[in-house]
Amino acid sequence: AAMSGIDLIIHAAGPFQQTKNHIVLEQAIDAKVAYVDVCDDLHYSEESKALYGKAAADAGVPAIISAGIYPGTSNVMAAHIISIAKGEYDENWQYRTPEAGQGEKPKLLRYSYYTAGSGGAGPTILQTSFLLAGEPVVVYKEGQRFELPPISNRREVDFGPGIGRKGVYLYNLPECESAYKYLGVPGVSARFGTDPFIWNWAMWLMARAMPRKLLNDRTFVKSFASLSEPAVRLVDKWAGEAVAMKIEVDFESGKNSSGIFVHRLLGQSMGYSVAGFAQAVLLGQTKPGVWYPEILGTSALTARALLESPGLIDWGLLPKALMGLLALLCGNGLLCALLAGTGMALVARNFGNLITGLYSFGLLLGTVYSVPPLSFITSFVTLFAVVIAVTKDLPDVEGDSANNIQTFATRMGVKTVSLGAVSLLLANYGVAMWMALQPHLGFNTLLMFGGHAALALLLAYRTARLDAAKYSRDAILGFYRWVWTLFYCEYAMFPFI
Repeated sequence: AAMSGIDLIIHAAGPFQQTKNHIVLEQAIDAKVAYVDVCDDLHYSEESKALYGKAAADAGVPAIISAGIYPGTSNVMAAHIISIAKGEYDENWQYRTPEAGQGEKPKLLRYSYYTAGSGGAGPTILQTSFLLAGEPVVVYKEGQRFELPPISNRREVDFGPGIGRKGVYLYNLPECESAYKYLGVPGVSARFGTDPFIWNWAMWLMARAMPRKLLNDRTFVKSFASLSEPAVRLVDKWAGEAVAMKIEVDFESGKNSSGIFVHRLLGQSMGYSVAGFAQAVLLGQTKPGVWYPEILGTSALTARALLESPGLIDWGLLPKALMGLLALLCGNGLLCALLAGTGMALVARNFGNLITGLYSFGLLLGTVYSVPPLSFITSFVTLFAVVIAVTKDLPDVEGDSANNIQTFATRMGVKTVSLGAVSLLLANYGVAMWMALQPHLGFNTLLMFGGHAALALLLAYRTARLDAAKYSRDAILGFYRWVWTLFYCEYAMFPFI
């Protein structure tokens, strides 16, 4: 009776671990109501498909399981990457059967996830994490099924700008099983990590120190999560709620492809993901039965649902967005007075007082930092940032090489990149010392020259030690830390030069 008169039910009442209660799916099938859930447990999802797939198909009920963000959107990302490589799309992005021998065959699929704190999701995600700490992890390698300890096999993953490199750990998630079965990938793993990093250590310790019987007890875990919630909520205020996913696929030919999703709010991302799957069901894009997101014919068009549904994207904002982009380009056009004035006019005409004020403030800051002596800070820090960006991959060159991640270090070698970075910094210091000797620039000559000379000598000393250590990983780590130390020293000098 509760489902009468509705078109779709979305089951988000987790946690889904350590339960066999499928009453929501059962009732949806009985009432002939379409069904979507956000299950993130392997055993529950497999039971849903095995026990209710035929009943749903016979009743004409479309049901998508594990249809959140991860698993869910992550599954579709993986399927999309693999379909492109296999040549399964035509020129209109419709599915087709590729010719024999066409395309690439996937060899290894890695799911990597990151959430800052609890992502603002509250006690449910805590219970889920604690319950997963008690489950052996199912992974696949070369077509063989293995079970590994939970929260193990740490891997460092670069999630791109805004998130950076994070450590992630193996968890038992359903997308490993579904990718192996339905995408035909012989090697699959799924990892997750969070911030602050101490939470990862705490979860690792819990998985090993706490009896498995307690971690599998939903009542105990619920109580334990309630006790932990205040501390987690406090940390969330500092850590934020950002979420990131990286899907990496290696192919038999040696090629590899990847996709990244990043958003500042987990809750919104989850909502967008579920809305996409719900749209796929309501538009009739999912055939009757119980399906994982990546199975062809269930939500193959989910990625296009946003474009096909005018209600999910307000296209009326596009002209205003283009005006905003044009204004930004004008504001960055070398601060030419004419372009800056044009940008100001565009902003004032199309946006409110707040945006206009912020734009004006941005122009003011840009102008201030484009004239001597502050222009020195801009150029110096920019070059320093380039050095940091180039050297950040040096400590992990072995892992990057093993996983076919292309960086300057893997292509050119650790020594070459290190010496190149040192040369750039020494040139930076040399220019600073030269500018210190130009009276018309108005610098504090003694501090400007002496400070940068001292930092240059320190850099040379650290480089010599790095070379003596034959560019070992420990030496590289120490060198990279010193690059950051030099960077902070520069900021300490800026107010006085």
